[in-house]
Amino acid sequence: MNMLLIFFAIPLAIVILSAILESYMRCPIKVAGVFFSILIVVAFAFFGTVEAIVAALAYTILSFLTAYIVRLVINRNCRRTQDV
Repeated sequence: MNMLLIFFAIPLAIVILSAILESYMRCPIKVAGVFFSILIVVAFAFFGTVEAIVAALAYTILSFLTAYIVRLVINRNCRRTQDV
């Protein structure tokens, strides 16, 4: 159960929430910063292990990449509607 949570549920939730936050914040770095601050506090408060800190960094990178891709898609759609 724990491995399923680490490799499927948490990354899926981070991808979905990053995409939603990106549409509101419009800055991938801010989205990644929010996720990093939340995840690093949780890693230190509940787990305190090196694995939890590395997972927090990996999830932050995933959050940034998701937000950046969503920003590219939104910009492409805006440019397409302006051209028509």
